[in-house]
Amino acid sequence: MSKLNKSRDGKFVTSIHDASIVLKKLNLLRGKNLSWRKASADFLKVSKQDDYKLMYDTAVNHMDYNLILEDGSIFQFEKEANDDLRFAYIQTPYNYISFCDFLLSFNDEQEIPTDLEDLQQLKILYETDYEQMLAEQGCNSRVSYFRYDVDSARYMPNIHSYAHLHVGIGNDIRIPCATILTPVAFVVFVIKQIYKDSWESCLKDEARKEIVLHYAQDRILLDDERWSDIEKKELALV
Repeated sequence: MSKLNKSRDGKFVTSIHDASIVLKKLNLLRGKNLSWRKASADFLKVSKQDDYKLMYDTAVNHMDYNLILEDGSIFQFEKEANDDLRFAYIQTPYNYISFCDFLLSFNDEQEIPTDLEDLQQLKILYETDYEQMLAEQGCNSRVSYFRYDVDSARYMPNIHSYAHLHVGIGNDIRIPCATILTPVAFVVFVIKQIYKDSWESCLKDEARKEIVLHYAQDRILLDDERWSDIEKKELALV
């Protein structure tokens, strides 16, 4: 591997780590699997089908993710040797109840601690009961799926953009993008679209807002060879 590729790979891994920090600051992160690089054969097989729940379950069971959130949703970040990219956000297909809402089912609001350490202690105490409640929840029929691709081999102006965003599965939606995103920039995009309460809370905290908006700008505008003048005439994410 060349020094340039090593440098790019290092920045890529660092960006995933930065994404985990952002999610942790917003109390959205459950766990991380930073060593994950490639999807399993089983996941690749089911991802070509239109069975969203099967795709999600397979990813979780095979630990095919870099980051898993408190609600069970996952992020995947893949980078090829030629710098092609695949970033995916797979929202959990199961209804989610936050731990605070779980506590409210048998406590008054004023009895629930606001200190994060005290809350974490309660989570350990009630872990079994909380997990049981989550297991009993039904499926969420309104899931969101985002996938950002950089695909150099199939690039064709106005038909198959060099960089593009997929929304949902089982459709041909491919929104052109004029920028190369990093993992952390993709995570910030998802937070704003899906976790609106966390996003709005973050914007009220100057310290967290400065960090998150800094990472939101972690992207590079495509050059004319990969974002031609004719493509600039259509609607796109810039």
